[in-house]
Amino acid sequence: PRMTAQTPVPATGPFAESSRLGRFIVLSGTRALDASGQIVGKGDVRAQTREVLEQLKAAAGRAGVGLERAAKVNVYLRRAGDFAAMNEVYRTVFTADPPARTTVVTALGHPEALVEIGMVVVAAGEPREVIHPAGWVKSPNPYSYGIRSGDTLFLAGLVSRRGVDNSPVAGDTTVQTHAVLENAKAILAAGGMSLADVVSSPVARMSSTTSG
Repeated sequence: PRMTAQTPVPATGPFAESSRLGRFIVLSGTRALDASGQIVGKGDVRAQTREVLEQLKAAAGRAGVGLERAAKVNVYLRRAGDFAAMNEVYRTVFTADPPARTTVVTALGHPEALVEIGMVVVAAGEPREVIHPAGWVKSPNPYSYGIRSGDTLFLAGLVSRRGVDNSPVAGDTTVQTHAVLENAKAILAAGGMSLADVVSSPVARMSSTTSG
């Protein structure tokens, strides 16, 4: 069953702040807007990231769960150069067993918004397991390669890097696509799955996305 929270995110649009589907709670994409629709922390991606995560924490709380239960996070940045600064704040919230994450550089709906974040959170009492292929190094950024809950496995955004040492795999689109799919296969296998189990696989150009 799908249940939708009755408390909307202030001044963001005609959608609920959260919806529940089975064991998962989906938190809508959130920008650093106050109750009047004005941006908090204009020009400061750290301040905006902090505000967004505080709002998501509050929304998760109203849905009866904490952000430490997050399984998959999507981060949207206006500027690629803000990735490190966003991570500084992000890693203070997800200090252990962080969720799988994909970060995309794209235009945002508000002219002063620098970051938007949405996530899927595992409900309290439901299983949440970090999936990490044997022999892979830990990601240098604050995300896990995979989070599994029951028969659902969320993967982080993947680029052409070797899991064993995080070194880049050079080459054309064909070579890099092969490397990405091999990484996906390794994570899926570590979670007891294969490419045959994949139900959604968004693809973004290298110029507009980063790994995790």
